[in-house]
Amino acid sequence: PTKTEIDILVDYGVFDTELPLGGMELNLEIDESDPYFDDKCDVVEEVAKVSGSFLVSETDVPGDVLAFLRLSQLKDSDAFLLEPVF
Repeated sequence: PTKTEIDILVDYGVFDTELPLGGMELNLEIDESDPYFDDKCDVVEEVAKVSGSFLVSETDVPGDVLAFLRLSQLKDSDAFLLEPVF
């Protein structure tokens, strides 16, 4: 194949199951324009003990990825969930 695993994932939303290359590193960030950016960064650094960098493969997506994604998507009325952390 001429495409890398990340290209296939981005273009088609799937992994190459015919010739998997062992996965990839996925780097996620919290949007700096997010009104709760500072609070979310504090959660990541102090509570979750995870970074925004994860090793993923077709058969293994760490639970920390989902936790990070959930945190990054908290907004509006859900932001109250950040309060107990402090």
